[in-house]
Amino acid sequence: MDEMSPLQRALDRCYEVFAFYPRPRVLDASALRDQDLLKLLVSLPLRQLGDEQIGPYAAYALTTVGGADDYRYFLPRILELATGTQGWPGLDPSLIGEKLKRARWLDWPVDEQTAIRHVFEEAWLRALGRHSDEENAEDWFCGMAGLDFGVAAALEALDGSRGGNSALQLAAIIQGSVFELKGSKSGFWGNVSDDNRAVIRTWLLDRGAKKLYRALDSVSEADLWHVEQALQVLERQRA
Repeated sequence: MDEMSPLQRALDRCYEVFAFYPRPRVLDASALRDQDLLKLLVSLPLRQLGDEQIGPYAAYALTTVGGADDYRYFLPRILELATGTQGWPGLDPSLIGEKLKRARWLDWPVDEQTAIRHVFEEAWLRALGRHSDEENAEDWFCGMAGLDFGVAAALEALDGSRGGNSALQLAAIIQGSVFELKGSKSGFWGNVSDDNRAVIRTWLLDRGAKKLYRALDSVSEADLWHVEQALQVLERQRA
């Protein structure tokens, strides 16, 4: 990653803001969890922890391992690893969002909330410029929707993003989400506010469809079927 990229700057700011929290000496854990988990987490400096060290903790955090301040210490590295290859469930942005809600992140200091938001926003913007086979922008969009911030701005950025990759990311979102946005009370979208689900669904059926039609002449022939399939999904939703 370019050290001067907006996303890297957002991550660096996150490390700075959360540096106040000390490395845990003890992690309260369920008897079901490996008591050697802490040894993995303190085996290296925070920024050097790989997904194999922090991934298990990130999945169990706040439910069966540790408390909110423990999570705040590890959060910058969890977010940084989430911007790369996500090999563990706890590094998925939507699950990070669930952990943050469990930790009552809206009660945290404003600078901490702002630092988290910036990482999600910049990760979303970066993903829009990448092919959907390389990175799934929907992960970050779902994270923001679940945390109830930035949805309208994210959709505006998607609409304004030029090039075929953003259209492919949109197609992936439509195929992965549009079925569940209407009246869903279960799964991920059941935990998203009714207002946000309505805004997203309306945008996808209207401006999202227009963006896909504009993209028909700009995506490669090999990728065209993704856009066409997403348009078919939208048409079925209107029926």
